[in-house]
Amino acid sequence: MDNLDDIYWEEAEKAKRYKKGPARPKLIKYLDLANELADGLNKSLDNIERYLKTNGKPQHIVCAAIRAEDGDLLIGIRHYSADMILQMNARTDGKKFQHRMDDDQGFIDQDGNYYTRAEAYLIAKENGQIINPSACRDGELYSEGLY
Repeated sequence: MDNLDDIYWEEAEKAKRYKKGPARPKLIKYLDLANELADGLNKSLDNIERYLKTNGKPQHIVCAAIRAEDGDLLIGIRHYSADMILQMNARTDGKKFQHRMDDDQGFIDQDGNYYTRAEAYLIAKENGQIINPSACRDGELYSEGLY
């Protein structure tokens, strides 16, 4: 992928040098095509990775999850909902789940695979699970978007 980025920026620099003339539109067309190909490749790789992770089964987001620094998961109805708090208090190592933010607040699918809010949003959207889109912000899934 780095090579494609290098090629893109090299061609972009060439395009800047051509202020006028027939080469500039053609070069810009090729740059746009290279961008589309790179985006498509990234999406395809993401889809292949997800397919392999789930053995080809359709994915469904089933509940919220908090990931500790060591990778352990705490699952519940919503992030830091009453059921999660009860679990944290019942565990001897429950403190490791406190104050987890960003990519450590996510969701799991039906097979227990963990996904960040952004990854879970794509899965839920793809499967028509989001019934309250206004509850989701900036391409991230929030529990309220599912009900």
